[in-house]
Amino acid sequence: TEWEKFKEAKQAEQRVLEEKVRQGQATEEDKIKLQKVKKEAKVNVGATSFNEIYDQICAGNIDKLKLESFMTKVNLPYNSLVIIDDSGSMSGAPFNFASFLASVCLVKNPDDDGRNLLGFFNSRSHWYSYMDCMASETPNRIMRRQVVRVEETPFVNPNKSFYENYLRIRSFCKSVFEGGGTNISAIPEGLHKACQNNPAILDALKSYPVWTIISDGEWNNLSSPKASLNDFMRKCENYFGFKPYIVAIDIAGRWGFNTARAEQFSGIDNFIYIPSNPAQIEQFLTNFKDMDIFDAYTPLQSLYRSNR
Repeated sequence: TEWEKFKEAKQAEQRVLEEKVRQGQATEEDKIKLQKVKKEAKVNVGATSFNEIYDQICAGNIDKLKLESFMTKVNLPYNSLVIIDDSGSMSGAPFNFASFLASVCLVKNPDDDGRNLLGFFNSRSHWYSYMDCMASETPNRIMRRQVVRVEETPFVNPNKSFYENYLRIRSFCKSVFEGGGTNISAIPEGLHKACQNNPAILDALKSYPVWTIISDGEWNNLSSPKASLNDFMRKCENYFGFKPYIVAIDIAGRWGFNTARAEQFSGIDNFIYIPSNPAQIEQFLTNFKDMDIFDAYTPLQSLYRSNR
């Protein structure tokens, strides 16, 4: 309809202005115009839960205007290293959901390098700073998905809608999915090897004091998830000189709703656990400014900047 075309045009205009603000290139006139365009681009669709939006994405019948409207509420104003669990237990719906959450984190990342770096871990870790392959969709689960090599492109294109970025990122994630076991310490071990080969990577890591790990939470490479995470933290401190602040988003099964899992990580510093509950994940995505993570993040970021 004409109304939908108008809203899509205004949302595109909003993205351009917001990108200028993010890059520090916006004039006062741009900022004033942005406030006006935001009002024009807003879609009054009533209350839309995060769970409803995700269900629609999985079903392939998402209301793009509704999704874009939801994304304007997402508030993740920090530089994060985004890491997805791609072990065997994550295959199917959990990995689809992980790809969606990773897309949200990347698109909302304020840092140019941060929004174009994505890690995966299973029994090992693998890292990407651009997309160079895509997975073709298959009509059923029996047919094998084909991986196609494509021209190297950034993960996030600020000129495209979130939905368009999400489709591209999801396809890339499917193309590099490995399966296998789950070893949370494979993350620092893999990065340590990379740092040994290229010392500049160690300095770059210090600009990511917050690491967002999206997983089904089965971090039992040692006797318990807590023991595994403590080993992870010790290795980060030994290898990199700091313990990152971990945002662990749990996506147990389809929707786990098992809040008791939080007790597995009690007593661990620099760690926030987001249970696999749509309402709590939505609260994290939209109300991040109210969380205490900045207590850890701000001094680390200031230290990094003063040492550049």
